Amino acid sequence: MVLPVSSGLQLKDQFVNLLQISTKVVNSATTQLERANRKKQKADNALIGVNITVEDIEVVQSLHAEEETACKASVAELLQEIKRLRAENQKFAESQQQLLENQQRLMHKQTELVEIVQRLQSRQDINGRLLCTVYDRQRFPGEHALFNQQIEGTSC
Repeated sequence: MVLPVSSGLQLKDQFVNLLQISTKVVNSATTQLERANRKKQKADNALIGVNITVEDIEVVQSLHAEEETACKASVAELLQEIKRLRAENQKFAESQQQLLENQQRLMHKQTELVEIVQRLQSRQDINGRLLCTVYDRQRFPGEHALFNQQIEGTSC
C-alpha cells in the first residue's frame, strides 16, 4: 500500500517528535544518574585516580563518568539529528506546497487551452460550412436546397 506524500510526511514528523521525546527522557535520566552518583561519591569520599608522568597529568575517571559523558554526547548527537530532520521536513513540505501550486496553475492553463481548442474547432466547423456553401453556390447557382441542407448541418 502506497501512502500519499502528506501521510508520509506526517509519519516522519511523528517519528521526529517521538525521537525528541525519547531524547529528553534519556537526557533527564542521565542528569538524575549524575546527581545520584555525585551524592554517592561525596558520601563515600570516593577518590579519583591520578597518574602523573613526566610531561602531563592524567586523571583516571570512574566508569560511570565515562558512560555519562558518552550518554551526553549521544543525546547531543540526537538533538542535532532532530534539528536536521525537522529542517528537512520543512523543506520537503515547502517543496510539496510549490508542486501543488504549480499543478493548480497547469490545470488552469489546461482548461484555458481546452476552451481555445473548442473555439477553434467551432470556427473551423463554421468555416467548413461556409466553404461548402460557397462551393455549392458556385457549382449550382440556382439551387437553394443545398444551401438549406448546409445550414442544417449536413456535410458537403
